[in-house]
Amino acid sequence: MKEIKFRIFDNSEKKFLIKNEKVSRGIFKDKVSEIVDFENNSVQINNPEDERYIFLQYTGMKDINDKEIYEGDIVRTFGDSFIVFYSQEQVGYLLKDTDGYLETIRTYRVEVLGNIYENPELWKGE
Repeated sequence: MKEIKFRIFDNSEKKFLIKNEKVSRGIFKDKVSEIVDFENNSVQINNPEDERYIFLQYTGMKDINDKEIYEGDIVRTFGDSFIVFYSQEQVGYLLKDTDGYLETIRTYRVEVLGNIYENPELWKGE
């Protein structure tokens, strides 16, 4: 069975809350609970429209250095930098460069450089 994992980025504090931990999310009567349970590795956010917390899912793939690849990661392949994102149309994870060019993920050629939240300069090509 595929392990489902998330990283959670706190957009207000500009840091990850839980890195590489399992996370569960629950809704009751159209409201999301206000519970953060680090002991059981579960987080439930108060307001689903609030963009403070960004959930980034593990792709199930690893790079050439055996590092897990998550949504929002910035990777290098074929000498260029790309961002990892989930495509509803393609029903899977793809890579996108700064010009909008799309590429499939070939893990034997991909190296994780950082992520769009902690290392945005890697995505801007600076």
